[in-house]
Amino acid sequence: MAEAREIFRSNQTATYQIDVTKDDGQLIATCQALVYRKKALLPGLEKKL
Repeated sequence: MAEAREIFRSNQTATYQIDVTKDDGQLIATCQALVYRKKALLPGLEKKL
């Protein structure tokens, strides 16, 4: 199972902690991601009316 938690968020950036565990809860991978936040949605993700 993968779980992502938002650690920090500002108007322009955000930091996420992503943990991947086995069914028994054993941690098998971890990642920290820094993202740039855009006001516009990515192509293909626009809200449909």
